[in-house]
Amino acid sequence: MKIKLNYVLPGLLACATLVPTSQRTVVAEVVGKSIALVNGEAIFLSEFEKNWSTIVDQRKRMTPGEELSPEIEATQKKQLLDQMVEEKLLLQEAEKRKIKVPKRQLEEGTLQVKNRFKILPPGAKPTKAEFERPLTPAENIEFQKELKKQDLSEKDFEKKIEGQLKTLQLTDEEVRNRVSSPFKEALKPPQEGEEEPARELTPEYEKEAKTIYDQIEKKFNDKTFKPNPENEIDQMVEMLKSKLGETVHARHILISSSRDDDFKTRSAALNKINAIKKQLDNGADFAELAQKNSQGPGSKNGGDLGFFTRGQMVPEFDKVAFDIPVGGMSGVIETQFGYHIIQVEEKKAAQKLRFDSIKMDLAGYLYQKRGQERYEQFVGDLKKKADIKILYDFALKKN
Repeated sequence: MKIKLNYVLPGLLACATLVPTSQRTVVAEVVGKSIALVNGEAIFLSEFEKNWSTIVDQRKRMTPGEELSPEIEATQKKQLLDQMVEEKLLLQEAEKRKIKVPKRQLEEGTLQVKNRFKILPPGAKPTKAEFERPLTPAENIEFQKELKKQDLSEKDFEKKIEGQLKTLQLTDEEVRNRVSSPFKEALKPPQEGEEEPARELTPEYEKEAKTIYDQIEKKFNDKTFKPNPENEIDQMVEMLKSKLGETVHARHILISSSRDDDFKTRSAALNKINAIKKQLDNGADFAELAQKNSQGPGSKNGGDLGFFTRGQMVPEFDKVAFDIPVGGMSGVIETQFGYHIIQVEEKKAAQKLRFDSIKMDLAGYLYQKRGQERYEQFVGDLKKKADIKILYDFALKKN
Protein backbone atom coordinates (compact mmCIF):
# COMPACT_ATOMS: atom_id res chain seq x y z
CA MET A 1 0.00 0.00 0.00
CA LYS A 2 1.28 3.45 -0.84
CA ILE A 3 2.65 5.33 2.15
CA LYS A 4 2.35 9.09 2.19
CA LEU A 5 5.05 11.36 3.56
CA ASN A 6 3.69 13.56 6.32
CA TYR A 7 5.35 16.93 6.14
CA VAL A 8 3.11 19.98 6.41
CA LEU A 9 2.69 21.74 9.72
CA PRO A 10 4.01 19.07 12.07
CA GLY A 11 2.32 19.53 15.42
CA LEU A 12 -0.37 21.62 13.81
CA LEU A 13 -2.20 19.67 11.15
CA ALA A 14 -2.81 15.94 11.34
CA CYS A 15 -5.79 13.93 10.19
CA ALA A 16 -6.16 10.12 9.99
CA THR A 17 -7.64 9.80 6.53
CA LEU A 18 -6.91 8.08 3.25
CA VAL A 19 -5.62 11.33 1.79
CA PRO A 20 -2.72 13.70 2.48
CA THR A 21 -3.16 15.94 5.47
CA SER A 22 -3.07 19.42 3.99
CA GLN A 23 -3.16 21.52 0.86
CA ARG A 24 -0.95 24.43 -0.05
CA THR A 25 -2.43 27.21 -2.20
CA VAL A 26 -0.49 29.75 -4.19
CA VAL A 27 -0.21 33.10 -2.45
CA ALA A 28 0.32 36.08 -4.69
CA GLU A 29 3.14 37.52 -2.58
CA VAL A 30 5.22 34.34 -2.83
CA VAL A 31 8.19 34.75 -5.10
CA GLY A 32 10.97 32.36 -6.04
CA LYS A 33 11.81 29.43 -8.26
CA SER A 34 8.95 27.25 -9.46
CA ILE A 35 9.69 23.53 -9.42
CA ALA A 36 6.29 22.42 -10.77
CA LEU A 37 3.20 23.85 -12.42
CA VAL A 38 -0.19 22.23 -11.81
CA ASN A 39 -2.80 23.60 -14.19
CA GLY A 40 -0.81 26.83 -14.22
CA GLU A 41 -0.45 27.07 -10.43
CA ALA A 42 3.11 26.99 -9.14
CA ILE A 43 4.75 24.89 -6.48
CA PHE A 44 7.76 26.87 -5.29
CA LEU A 45 11.18 25.55 -4.37
CA SER A 46 11.08 27.52 -1.10
CA GLU A 47 7.81 25.79 -0.18
CA PHE A 48 9.25 22.40 -1.09
CA GLU A 49 12.42 23.01 0.94
CA LYS A 50 10.40 23.88 4.06
CA ASN A 51 8.48 20.63 3.72
CA TRP A 52 11.65 18.63 3.11
CA SER A 53 13.33 20.25 6.11
CA THR A 54 10.43 19.12 8.28
CA ILE A 55 10.79 15.54 7.02
CA VAL A 56 14.51 15.60 7.78
CA ASP A 57 13.84 16.89 11.31
CA GLN A 58 11.27 14.15 11.89
CA ARG A 59 13.69 11.50 10.65
CA LYS A 60 16.48 12.78 12.91
CA ARG A 61 14.19 12.47 15.93
CA MET A 62 13.08 8.95 14.96
CA THR A 63 16.42 7.56 13.72
CA PRO A 64 19.25 9.74 15.04
CA GLY A 65 22.53 9.25 13.24
CA GLU A 66 21.04 7.59 10.17
CA GLU A 67 22.30 9.02 6.89
CA LEU A 68 20.41 8.86 3.59
CA SER A 69 22.24 7.81 0.46
CA PRO A 70 22.03 10.34 -2.42
CA GLU A 71 19.88 7.85 -4.38
CA ILE A 72 17.35 7.37 -1.57
CA GLU A 73 17.25 11.11 -0.89
CA ALA A 74 16.52 11.82 -4.56
CA THR A 75 13.75 9.18 -4.57
CA GLN A 76 12.12 10.57 -1.43
CA LYS A 77 12.30 14.12 -2.71
CA LYS A 78 10.55 13.02 -5.89
CA GLN A 79 7.87 11.30 -3.76
CA LEU A 80 7.42 14.50 -1.79
CA LEU A 81 6.97 16.58 -4.92
CA ASP A 82 4.53 14.00 -6.31
CA GLN A 83 2.51 14.29 -3.12
CA MET A 84 2.50 18.08 -3.28
CA VAL A 85 1.23 17.86 -6.86
CA GLU A 86 -1.56 15.50 -5.75
CA GLU A 87 -2.54 17.87 -2.96
CA LYS A 88 -2.66 20.78 -5.36
CA LEU A 89 -4.89 18.78 -7.72
CA LEU A 90 -7.26 17.79 -4.92
CA LEU A 91 -7.66 21.35 -3.72
CA GLN A 92 -8.19 22.59 -7.26
CA GLU A 93 -10.90 19.97 -7.80
CA ALA A 94 -12.57 20.91 -4.49
CA GLU A 95 -12.57 24.57 -5.56
CA LYS A 96 -13.89 23.62 -9.00
CA ARG A 97 -16.83 21.81 -7.37
CA LYS A 98 -17.41 24.84 -5.14
CA ILE A 99 -17.20 22.76 -1.98
CA LYS A 100 -17.95 24.95 1.02
CA VAL A 101 -16.86 24.44 4.62
CA PRO A 102 -19.52 25.45 7.15
CA LYS A 103 -18.32 28.13 9.54
CA ARG A 104 -18.90 25.91 12.57
CA GLN A 105 -16.86 23.08 11.02
CA LEU A 106 -13.99 25.47 10.29
CA GLU A 107 -14.08 26.76 13.87
CA GLU A 108 -13.96 23.22 15.20
CA GLY A 109 -11.08 22.35 12.88
CA THR A 110 -8.96 25.30 13.98
CA LEU A 111 -9.87 24.68 17.61
CA GLN A 112 -8.84 21.03 17.34
CA VAL A 113 -5.38 22.08 16.18
CA LYS A 114 -5.02 24.81 18.80
CA ASN A 115 -5.99 22.34 21.52
CA ARG A 116 -2.64 20.64 21.05
CA PHE A 117 -1.04 23.67 22.63
CA LYS A 118 -3.21 23.63 25.75
CA ILE A 119 -1.38 22.93 28.99
CA LEU A 120 -3.19 20.41 31.18
CA PRO A 121 -2.14 18.75 34.45
CA PRO A 122 -0.17 15.51 33.87
CA GLY A 123 -2.53 12.61 33.19
CA ALA A 124 -5.62 14.83 33.11
CA LYS A 125 -8.27 14.13 30.49
CA PRO A 126 -9.56 17.27 28.73
CA THR A 127 -13.15 18.13 29.59
CA LYS A 128 -15.67 19.61 27.15
CA ALA A 129 -15.08 23.02 28.74
CA GLU A 130 -11.31 22.62 28.33
CA PHE A 131 -11.78 21.69 24.68
CA GLU A 132 -13.92 24.73 23.94
CA ARG A 133 -12.00 27.39 25.86
CA PRO A 134 -9.61 29.74 24.01
CA LEU A 135 -5.85 29.46 24.46
CA THR A 136 -4.37 31.17 27.47
CA PRO A 137 -1.72 33.86 26.78
CA ALA A 138 1.07 31.38 27.59
CA GLU A 139 -0.46 28.72 25.33
CA ASN A 140 -1.00 31.22 22.54
CA ILE A 141 2.69 32.17 22.64
CA GLU A 142 3.62 28.56 21.87
CA PHE A 143 1.02 28.42 19.10
CA GLN A 144 2.35 31.64 17.56
CA LYS A 145 5.89 30.25 17.73
CA GLU A 146 4.79 27.27 15.66
CA LEU A 147 3.07 29.53 13.13
CA LYS A 148 6.23 31.62 12.85
CA LYS A 149 8.31 28.48 12.42
CA GLN A 150 6.02 27.49 9.53
CA ASP A 151 6.03 31.05 8.15
CA LEU A 152 2.26 31.37 8.49
CA SER A 153 -0.07 34.12 9.60
CA GLU A 154 -3.27 33.24 11.48
CA LYS A 155 -5.18 33.96 8.29
CA ASP A 156 -2.93 31.60 6.30
CA PHE A 157 -3.35 28.96 8.99
CA GLU A 158 -7.15 29.16 8.84
CA LYS A 159 -7.01 29.05 5.04
CA LYS A 160 -5.01 25.85 5.19
CA ILE A 161 -7.45 24.29 7.65
CA GLU A 162 -10.26 25.29 5.28
CA GLY A 163 -8.41 23.75 2.34
CA GLN A 164 -7.87 20.55 4.26
CA LEU A 165 -11.54 20.31 5.18
CA LYS A 166 -12.58 20.95 1.59
CA THR A 167 -10.43 18.10 0.29
CA LEU A 168 -11.68 15.85 3.08
CA GLN A 169 -15.21 16.48 1.87
CA LEU A 170 -14.08 15.81 -1.70
CA THR A 171 -12.44 12.51 -0.83
CA ASP A 172 -15.42 11.49 1.29
CA GLU A 173 -17.52 11.90 -1.84
CA GLU A 174 -15.10 10.15 -4.18
CA VAL A 175 -13.48 7.57 -1.91
CA ARG A 176 -15.13 6.82 1.41
CA ASN A 177 -18.68 6.93 0.08
CA ARG A 178 -17.78 4.66 -2.85
CA VAL A 179 -16.16 1.85 -0.87
CA SER A 180 -18.58 -0.69 0.53
CA SER A 181 -18.69 -1.16 4.29
CA PRO A 182 -17.31 -4.42 5.70
CA PHE A 183 -20.28 -4.73 8.06
CA LYS A 184 -23.83 -5.93 7.70
CA GLU A 185 -26.47 -3.48 8.72
CA ALA A 186 -28.10 -4.39 12.02
CA LEU A 187 -31.58 -5.89 11.50
CA LYS A 188 -33.00 -3.52 14.07
CA PRO A 189 -31.49 -0.89 16.36
CA PRO A 190 -31.11 -1.88 20.02
CA GLN A 191 -33.88 -0.85 22.36
CA GLU A 192 -33.16 1.27 25.40
CA GLY A 193 -31.15 -0.77 27.88
CA GLU A 194 -30.14 -3.38 25.28
CA GLU A 195 -26.53 -3.99 24.32
CA GLU A 196 -25.33 -3.06 20.85
CA PRO A 197 -25.42 -6.24 18.74
CA ALA A 198 -22.06 -7.69 17.69
CA ARG A 199 -21.07 -6.49 14.24
CA GLU A 200 -21.02 -9.06 11.46
CA LEU A 201 -19.05 -8.99 8.24
CA THR A 202 -20.77 -9.02 4.89
CA PRO A 203 -20.39 -12.35 3.00
CA GLU A 204 -18.04 -10.66 0.53
CA TYR A 205 -15.67 -9.35 3.21
CA GLU A 206 -15.93 -12.60 5.19
CA LYS A 207 -14.86 -14.59 2.13
CA GLU A 208 -11.96 -12.28 1.27
CA ALA A 209 -10.80 -12.15 4.90
CA LYS A 210 -10.78 -15.97 4.99
CA THR A 211 -8.69 -16.10 1.81
CA ILE A 212 -6.08 -13.81 3.38
CA TYR A 213 -6.23 -15.76 6.64
CA ASP A 214 -5.43 -19.01 4.81
CA GLN A 215 -2.30 -17.41 3.35
CA ILE A 216 -1.30 -16.06 6.77
CA GLU A 217 -1.92 -19.37 8.53
CA LYS A 218 0.27 -21.28 6.06
CA LYS A 219 3.19 -18.92 6.59
CA PHE A 220 2.55 -18.59 10.34
CA ASN A 221 2.99 -22.36 10.80
CA ASP A 222 5.94 -22.65 8.42
CA LYS A 223 9.11 -23.16 10.51
CA THR A 224 11.26 -22.00 7.58
CA PHE A 225 9.27 -18.81 6.93
CA LYS A 226 11.39 -15.75 6.17
CA PRO A 227 9.42 -12.52 5.71
CA ASN A 228 9.76 -10.32 2.67
CA PRO A 229 9.70 -6.71 3.96
CA GLU A 230 7.90 -5.61 0.78
CA ASN A 231 5.08 -8.18 1.16
CA GLU A 232 2.07 -7.03 3.21
CA ILE A 233 0.95 -10.56 4.06
CA ASP A 234 4.45 -11.39 5.33
CA GLN A 235 4.40 -8.30 7.52
CA MET A 236 1.03 -9.34 8.96
CA VAL A 237 2.49 -12.77 9.76
CA GLU A 238 5.41 -11.13 11.57
CA MET A 239 3.08 -8.88 13.53
CA LEU A 240 0.88 -11.82 14.55
CA LYS A 241 3.88 -13.92 15.56
CA SER A 242 4.93 -11.06 17.81
CA LYS A 243 1.43 -10.52 19.19
CA LEU A 244 0.51 -14.18 19.74
CA GLY A 245 3.91 -15.62 20.59
CA GLU A 246 5.23 -16.54 24.02
CA THR A 247 5.80 -13.47 26.19
CA VAL A 248 8.04 -12.79 29.16
CA HIS A 249 7.66 -10.19 31.90
CA ALA A 250 11.13 -9.33 33.17
CA ARG A 251 13.20 -6.82 35.07
CA HIS A 252 16.82 -5.99 34.40
CA ILE A 253 19.74 -4.05 35.76
CA LEU A 254 21.99 -2.48 33.16
CA ILE A 255 25.40 -0.93 33.61
CA SER A 256 26.08 0.82 30.32
CA SER A 257 29.27 0.00 28.44
CA SER A 258 30.05 0.19 24.74
CA ARG A 259 32.25 -2.40 23.11
CA ASP A 260 34.24 0.55 21.77
CA ASP A 261 35.07 1.78 25.30
CA ASP A 262 38.66 1.47 26.49
CA PHE A 263 39.71 -1.41 28.74
CA LYS A 264 39.63 0.66 31.93
CA THR A 265 36.06 1.89 31.33
CA ARG A 266 34.78 -1.60 30.46
CA SER A 267 36.49 -3.12 33.49
CA ALA A 268 34.88 -0.55 35.79
CA ALA A 269 31.43 -1.34 34.36
CA LEU A 270 32.01 -5.09 34.70
CA ASN A 271 33.22 -4.73 38.28
CA LYS A 272 30.14 -2.69 39.16
CA ILE A 273 27.67 -5.22 37.71
CA ASN A 274 29.53 -8.08 39.42
CA ALA A 275 29.25 -6.28 42.76
CA ILE A 276 25.50 -5.85 42.20
CA LYS A 277 25.16 -9.54 41.33
CA LYS A 278 26.89 -10.45 44.57
CA GLN A 279 24.36 -8.35 46.53
CA LEU A 280 21.50 -10.09 44.72
CA ASP A 281 22.97 -13.52 45.49
CA ASN A 282 23.02 -12.48 49.14
CA GLY A 283 19.29 -11.69 49.11
CA ALA A 284 19.14 -7.99 48.14
CA ASP A 285 15.91 -6.80 46.53
CA PHE A 286 16.22 -6.76 42.72
CA ALA A 287 13.83 -3.84 42.16
CA GLU A 288 15.55 -1.67 44.75
CA LEU A 289 19.00 -2.26 43.30
CA ALA A 290 17.68 -1.63 39.80
CA GLN A 291 16.17 1.66 40.88
CA LYS A 292 19.43 2.75 42.49
CA ASN A 293 21.92 1.46 39.92
CA SER A 294 20.41 0.57 36.54
CA GLN A 295 21.23 2.80 33.61
CA GLY A 296 18.64 1.23 31.32
CA PRO A 297 14.92 1.45 30.48
CA GLY A 298 12.54 1.07 33.41
CA SER A 299 15.14 1.94 36.06
CA LYS A 300 12.70 4.24 37.86
CA ASN A 301 10.27 1.32 38.05
CA GLY A 302 12.80 -1.10 39.46
CA GLY A 303 14.07 -2.15 36.03
CA ASP A 304 10.61 -3.35 34.94
CA LEU A 305 10.47 -4.00 31.20
CA GLY A 306 6.89 -5.28 31.14
CA PHE A 307 5.95 -8.09 28.76
CA PHE A 308 7.86 -8.62 25.52
CA THR A 309 7.89 -11.26 22.79
CA ARG A 310 10.76 -13.05 21.10
CA GLY A 311 12.71 -10.79 18.81
CA GLN A 312 11.87 -7.54 20.58
CA MET A 313 15.14 -7.50 22.52
CA VAL A 314 18.69 -7.86 21.22
CA PRO A 315 19.54 -11.56 20.61
CA GLU A 316 21.80 -12.09 23.65
CA PHE A 317 19.20 -10.64 26.00
CA ASP A 318 16.31 -12.35 24.24
CA LYS A 319 17.74 -15.87 24.48
CA VAL A 320 18.55 -15.65 28.19
CA ALA A 321 15.22 -14.06 29.17
CA PHE A 322 13.20 -16.81 27.50
CA ASP A 323 15.41 -19.58 28.92
CA ILE A 324 15.14 -18.46 32.57
CA PRO A 325 12.28 -20.04 34.57
CA VAL A 326 9.72 -17.82 36.30
CA GLY A 327 11.28 -16.35 39.44
CA GLY A 328 14.77 -17.09 38.16
CA MET A 329 17.66 -14.70 37.67
CA SER A 330 20.45 -14.68 35.10
CA GLY A 331 24.13 -14.24 35.58
CA VAL A 332 25.87 -11.22 34.11
CA ILE A 333 25.34 -11.07 30.34
CA GLU A 334 26.81 -8.68 27.81
CA THR A 335 25.00 -6.96 24.93
CA GLN A 336 25.81 -4.00 22.72
CA PHE A 337 24.36 -1.78 25.47
CA GLY A 338 26.50 -3.04 28.30
CA TYR A 339 26.22 -5.57 31.15
CA HIS A 340 22.84 -6.87 32.32
CA ILE A 341 21.29 -9.01 35.02
CA ILE A 342 17.78 -10.28 34.22
CA GLN A 343 15.03 -11.44 36.55
CA VAL A 344 11.93 -13.12 35.10
CA GLU A 345 8.65 -12.23 36.80
CA GLU A 346 6.08 -14.02 34.65
CA LYS A 347 5.60 -15.90 31.40
CA LYS A 348 2.62 -16.32 29.09
CA ALA A 349 2.33 -19.20 26.65
CA ALA A 350 1.91 -18.58 22.94
CA GLN A 351 -1.67 -18.20 21.72
CA LYS A 352 -3.15 -20.12 18.82
CA LEU A 353 -3.86 -18.30 15.58
CA ARG A 354 -7.65 -18.26 14.99
CA PHE A 355 -9.67 -16.78 12.16
CA ASP A 356 -12.43 -15.45 14.41
CA SER A 357 -9.90 -13.51 16.51
CA ILE A 358 -8.41 -11.58 13.58
CA LYS A 359 -11.11 -11.49 10.91
CA MET A 360 -12.28 -7.98 11.88
CA ASP A 361 -8.70 -6.74 11.55
CA LEU A 362 -8.41 -8.41 8.16
CA ALA A 363 -11.69 -6.84 7.05
CA GLY A 364 -10.37 -3.45 8.19
CA TYR A 365 -7.23 -4.03 6.14
CA LEU A 366 -9.34 -4.88 3.09
CA TYR A 367 -11.49 -1.79 3.59
CA GLN A 368 -8.42 0.45 3.83
CA LYS A 369 -6.84 -1.22 0.79
CA ARG A 370 -9.98 -0.69 -1.29
CA GLY A 371 -10.09 2.90 -0.16
CA GLN A 372 -6.45 3.41 -1.09
CA GLU A 373 -7.02 1.86 -4.50
CA ARG A 374 -10.07 4.07 -5.08
CA TYR A 375 -8.10 7.13 -3.94
CA GLU A 376 -5.24 6.35 -6.31
CA GLN A 377 -7.69 5.81 -9.17
CA PHE A 378 -9.39 9.14 -8.43
CA VAL A 379 -6.10 11.06 -8.22
CA GLY A 380 -4.83 9.22 -11.30
CA ASP A 381 -7.87 10.41 -13.25
CA LEU A 382 -7.24 13.99 -12.08
CA LYS A 383 -3.63 13.72 -13.24
CA LYS A 384 -4.64 12.47 -16.69
CA LYS A 385 -6.84 15.53 -17.19
CA ALA A 386 -4.38 17.99 -15.67
CA ASP A 387 -1.56 20.01 -17.19
CA ILE A 388 1.38 19.11 -14.96
CA LYS A 389 4.89 20.36 -15.63
CA ILE A 390 7.76 19.17 -13.41
CA LEU A 391 10.60 21.69 -13.70
CA TYR A 392 13.14 20.15 -11.35
CA ASP A 393 15.13 16.92 -11.60
CA PHE A 394 16.07 15.75 -8.12
CA ALA A 395 18.28 12.99 -9.41
CA LEU A 396 20.47 15.55 -11.18
CA LYS A 397 19.76 18.33 -8.67
CA LYS A 398 19.39 20.95 -11.38
CA ASN A 399 16.75 22.64 -13.51
